[in-house]
Amino acid sequence: MSDQDVAQTYERLAARFSATVEDVPDERWETPSACSEWSNRDVVKHVVQLHTMLLQGADVELPEGPTVDDDPAAAWDRVRSATQVALTDTRAAEREFDSGFAGVTSLVKIFGSFGGTDLVIHRWDLAHGAEVDDTIPEEDLDLVWSFVHDKDDMLRGGDAFDDAIEVGAEASQQERVLAFLGRPS
Repeated sequence: MSDQDVAQTYERLAARFSATVEDVPDERWETPSACSEWSNRDVVKHVVQLHTMLLQGADVELPEGPTVDDDPAAAWDRVRSATQVALTDTRAAEREFDSGFAGVTSLVKIFGSFGGTDLVIHRWDLAHGAEVDDTIPEEDLDLVWSFVHDKDDMLRGGDAFDDAIEVGAEASQQERVLAFLGRPS
């Protein structure tokens, strides 16, 4: 995937995540999400923290702004905007850094793989927990599957994903992908 493709894909995925954040009813922020032991607010906090860590790793300055505790939508928008700008700046997008969990990478590499998958799956986690539309578009399911289908050992290490869940032959593509990632739909 080219740098431009990564930036465009990120823009699409981030817009979907933004729409879901905006759709969360106020009374649903503290209710459980589809991620075990996380509230819906915690899902957004995780995504904001991951983005912040990756941007800082690539020496991208992040503007000051509200926290997820204060305003989840504004906190998300702050890191989303900074990430989008960084992904369209070739120097920032390709600057290598040690992410820790993914080794030496760059923003374009991480958001072209794990970061995109993280946005899709956590958008579903948030939507499912908030009881809003949790449909994952087919193109996003394809993107996730292209990253995860041959990485079972990596996915099950640590606390990233639960064990895969068996589903029947009649399961939809969304149900199969979510089950592979340990999420009952």
